[in-house]
Amino acid sequence: MTADPDRSVTLDGRIYSLDEFGFLDPPEQWDDAFADGMAARAGIPAGLRPAHWRLIRHLRRKFVQERTVPFVVPACIENRIRLTTLRTLFPTGFVRGACRLAGLSYAFLSTANPLLLTENYGTLRTQFCTDDSGFLAEFDSWDERFAAMVVADWNLPGGLNDDHRRILRFLRQRFAATGRAPDVHAACRSAGIDVGALWALFPEGYRNGACRAAGLPRGS
Repeated sequence: MTADPDRSVTLDGRIYSLDEFGFLDPPEQWDDAFADGMAARAGIPAGLRPAHWRLIRHLRRKFVQERTVPFVVPACIENRIRLTTLRTLFPTGFVRGACRLAGLSYAFLSTANPLLLTENYGTLRTQFCTDDSGFLAEFDSWDERFAAMVVADWNLPGGLNDDHRRILRFLRQRFAATGRAPDVHAACRSAGIDVGALWALFPEGYRNGACRAAGLPRGS
């Protein structure tokens, strides 16, 4: 993402503060006039239509009510639009277009869903050495970006959340202490959930889902 030296914009007589990347900051300044006024900068010179507003308001609700931002595919599914339609609606992309017009700040996006800011998803994958099954080769090379990348493949609406993190933290702590992965029941007890809830968090299961996302070696 290239930094933008313009740290404010005046729209319809109101001054909005922007971050260094041109996103609204703080995001609480947002109103309809901001989205309308920034549309041309987002490659929409003819102005926002109802289809634009549905996605913008959806993203805004996610931010205000849940403090999350969805991945692109779930956002399309929930708004009943195709990826090709989204690209037509927002020529500058999901982040620079839809998220920016919804008033989400760059700082929030980088915390809530950092993979959205990765220009080349394949490049991120090359930063982690994995085996043929997608398990991390080096336990100590793990960071949360790897977990977020694994979870992203499942297209979960909220992405990596606090429930995932509790399980991952427990798995990594136990493996670091014992050199072995705990059994699934111990993992569930650590988070105060049952096996069914764990499977909802990790659709690929305990070993291929939770243990893999935690960076544990295959077969541990």
